[in-house]
Amino acid sequence: MVICESHQVASKNDADTIVGVNVNEDCIALAAMSRNVSVKEQRHEFFTKRKRMQKAKQTAFETVVQP
Repeated sequence: MVICESHQVASKNDADTIVGVNVNEDCIALAAMSRNVSVKEQRHEFFTKRKRMQKAKQTAFETVVQP
């Protein structure tokens, strides 16, 4: 079953949300964030949390931390 819908969205200059795509050899990652958040800061915080949890041998990172 295929569903087709169309919606009006804000122009890229007026949008409140930015979507990023990262394509690597074996995966594709999508990220959506508000315009007022620094991507670099957000990524650093996310990876720092994951690293600390791994070091403490905590395995519930995906269910505990919201990227």
